[in-house]
Amino acid sequence: MYPKWEHLDNGTFIGENLVHIGQLFIEDDLNIAIDKLWPYSTNPIAEIRGRTRNWVDSSNIFGNSQKGGYHSTFDAHLLGGVLQQGVIGYITMVVNMSASVSDRWQMVV
Repeated sequence: MYPKWEHLDNGTFIGENLVHIGQLFIEDDLNIAIDKLWPYSTNPIAEIRGRTRNWVDSSNIFGNSQKGGYHSTFDAHLLGGVLQQGVIGYITMVVNMSASVSDRWQMVV
């Protein structure tokens, strides 16, 4: 998360201090229901590679994100009476604005 950033003309952005790197999730039941809707149901790769679900993540990213009482899953609500009308999700994030996180990706072996 870059609290201060600027959109550049080439479609990228430049940010000042990176204060957080992480992932946010939606509940698997909702994800599975969305996968059944068009256009997601026509995804040709879904049959070949499948989807990584929160409960079968081999790197345990979802499981680790829940440690210490943290809740990294959106609180999702239907916008209408059916899923096809849309979903809105809420989540609260608290970050240390004075933190500094390396913005270089490193491969973990």
